[in-house]
Amino acid sequence: MNNHITPHEVFSDVRKAYRLLHDYQRMVMDAVAYIGKQLTLDHQEGFPKYSSKTKYGRDSLQRWAWDWLGMMFYEFHFTKEININNSETPALLRLSALHAADTDALRMPRSNRPDTSTYPPSNLSNSKICFIFSLEGAGPKSWKSWDFSFADNPKELAKLFEDGSLPERCQDIGLKTHLIDVADICSEEQAIQVAQDLKLKLIDGNTLISQDLFDLK
Repeated sequence: MNNHITPHEVFSDVRKAYRLLHDYQRMVMDAVAYIGKQLTLDHQEGFPKYSSKTKYGRDSLQRWAWDWLGMMFYEFHFTKEININNSETPALLRLSALHAADTDALRMPRSNRPDTSTYPPSNLSNSKICFIFSLEGAGPKSWKSWDFSFADNPKELAKLFEDGSLPERCQDIGLKTHLIDVADICSEEQAIQVAQDLKLKLIDGNTLISQDLFDLK
């Protein structure tokens, strides 16, 4: 029996992987957008966190291949202005959905990230989304800056995607989290449930956020 795999067979698997990746990313993007809409939040921007953002074809070809696979670890950023106690200056609710396609890959030191042969087995890893939120401009512990310095710390990232725990410095400025598995957003019903759970977390996380600030469809 010939166990030799031909290049044609390998590249057939590559084509399948690209198509699967497209469908997976489309599912994640649609689910995150749907959750944001359910919470009446506005999507502002997004950032790749595992590597660097490309410049639409003007980058050096010596850069990491991960730079062209930005959703490996990606931040979707949403905001909502909230008028509290008829204040002249509205507070700003910030929410980011941090998507990690491969949580164990985040444990890798940055210098090892281009060498996928050193990664743990994929079947031992997970795909998760961690929602991080806070209210800016409302009280002494409001979020003064969008500080995601922990995204460069493998130990802090591992803890975040293990149980939703943030470093103490982030907790001290009012950041809260809600951690889910990507398998929890595979259907519209699941996405609605995640939105409802997240709404309760937002309300419980800050006494200035009330039920009537959200219009869940």
